[in-house]
Amino acid sequence: LKKANAHIVNNTIAYNQLGLEIDLFFSGKVDFYNNIVAFNTSYGLNASVANTANLLIDYNNFYNNGLNYQGIEAGKNDISVDPGFKNRYLKTFQGFRLRMYSPCEDKGSTNPFQKDLDYTRNDQGFTGGPDAQWH
Repeated sequence: LKKANAHIVNNTIAYNQLGLEIDLFFSGKVDFYNNIVAFNTSYGLNASVANTANLLIDYNNFYNNGLNYQGIEAGKNDISVDPGFKNRYLKTFQGFRLRMYSPCEDKGSTNPFQKDLDYTRNDQGFTGGPDAQWH
């Protein structure tokens, strides 16, 4: 990113060769939170950042990637547990929904503006947050 800001929030990045690459060398800022990054072959997150203060990583679940983090450290509230997908072998929208009692349930940001549709704490992954669909 070049002098741009990005908010990467409530995503599920799973079963890829590479997870996510962030190259941030100028004055841009990236917020990366409430995501599930799991089962990626090479790495979960590879970051090349000139100023680490411009990259906020927190409330994510990095699990069973080749390397979970490369070039950056884990966020203070990040976890590393099996996300509990409904059917992780069905690599589709439906398969990546969270099982009941998933360890990613209610583990997202505590920001009151990021609550789930039922006004509970944000779930990690694409099923969490105010823009999610009912599941």
